[in-house]
Amino acid sequence: MKAIANFFLRAKHWQIFLLLYAPPTVAEFSAVGVISATLGSWYNFGPGGFFFLGVMVLYLLCFLAWFGSMGLFFRSIVKPELRMETQFFRFALVYPVVYVPMFFFLVIPDTRVPV
Repeated sequence: MKAIANFFLRAKHWQIFLLLYAPPTVAEFSAVGVISATLGSWYNFGPGGFFFLGVMVLYLLCFLAWFGSMGLFFRSIVKPELRMETQFFRFALVYPVVYVPMFFFLVIPDTRVPV
């Protein structure tokens, strides 16, 4: 975790921007192709859909790593009497990792894309 935190803390602003902007942009453009090719159902996911899903998972992990690095860094520079427990912060980082796959598997298969 220290290597990831060091990367984010020492990165230039444009590197973080590219890391947090490029994956969702690529995913959006790939999603346009997937949605237009498979209109009608989420069951026809196809290889383009898996690419979209992979890019979005990569983005989610990069964003959470950046968010976690910043949170732990800011916690380390605050006065000891003002520091909060890290348990809730770590729960807040793990929650999206658990929630997003559950959302995709439990909610999306029951919905139909309007034609």
